[in-house]
Amino acid sequence: MLITSKLCKHCAVQVQWDAKVYCCRLGKQNFGLQEDFEASMLQSFPPIELSRYIPPANAARGGVIANPFIVTDIKDCVILQVLTPPDISSTG
Repeated sequence: MLITSKLCKHCAVQVQWDAKVYCCRLGKQNFGLQEDFEASMLQSFPPIELSRYIPPANAARGGVIANPFIVTDIKDCVILQVLTPPDISSTG
């Protein structure tokens, strides 16, 4: 479940898990096919569903996030920051 972060309500999402705990649980297990481990990780640390935060106008362009965007963990630690580049297709 995602909630809006306190950092920037209009451009941030907060996941309900701790990034440090995620890293500790991941450890050296991040290789090969380990279905039980992967299922356990998905249960404890649900993936970030950014598609809910892409404006409908941008969905037609392949789900482009048009504005700067951050994702924080439960302790407000930034775990993802999207810095949008200037529109390279514009002339001028």
